[in-house]
Amino acid sequence: MFGHHVFDERWIRVLESVEVPAEDRFDNGQEPTEQEKMRIPSIYGLYERLKVLVDMLKIKVTYTDLLQLVEDHLSVCHGDPDFYDSSILAVLKTRMPKIILEKLCRLLFEEISLNKVYITPQDLGAFHRKNKIKISAKEIRMIIHEIDRSKEAKISFEDFSAFLARDTMEEFEEAKKRIESVSSDKTQ
Repeated sequence: MFGHHVFDERWIRVLESVEVPAEDRFDNGQEPTEQEKMRIPSIYGLYERLKVLVDMLKIKVTYTDLLQLVEDHLSVCHGDPDFYDSSILAVLKTRMPKIILEKLCRLLFEEISLNKVYITPQDLGAFHRKNKIKISAKEIRMIIHEIDRSKEAKISFEDFSAFLARDTMEEFEEAKKRIESVSSDKTQ
C-alpha cells in the first residue's frame, strides 16, 4: 500500500536524491518500545508500512507519534477505510518538507502529462486507462474545470500544484473536524 508499493523505482531514486534544507531536517527519534508496539498488535503492520513512507518522504513525525497517530485514527475511522486512508495521509502530508512535496507534485504531473507542459483531457483519460480506472469524458471535463484556473481546458503545473496544496489543506481540515466530533461524542 505504501512506500515501494506506491512509487516506481524512478520515483524512489528521485526522492532519495532530494537534499532537504537543514531547517527541514528532522530526527524521527527512537522506535516505539516492544510494549508500545504490542498495545494494539493489529495496527503494527500498518505502522511499519507508514514508517517506510515517512522515511522515504522525510516526514516530520517521531516514530512514537506515528504509532500514536495510527492508533488514534484507527479508533476514529469506525470501519470507514476511505476516511482512514485519506485522513492519516492528510496529516502526514502537512508534515512533509516543502521540497519533497514539490518534487512529488512534479513527478505526478509529469506522469500524467504527455508533453510535460500541460495536462490535457486526453492525458487524464490515458492516465486513468493506464491505471485501470474507469472515468467518463464528463468526469474528465469536471476535473479539468476544477483545477484549470486559466480556463484554457488544460492544466498547467502551477494550477496542478495549487490544487494539490488546497486539496491537502481541505483533507486535513475535514479529518480534524471528524476527529474532534468523534472525540466530543466519546466524552459526552
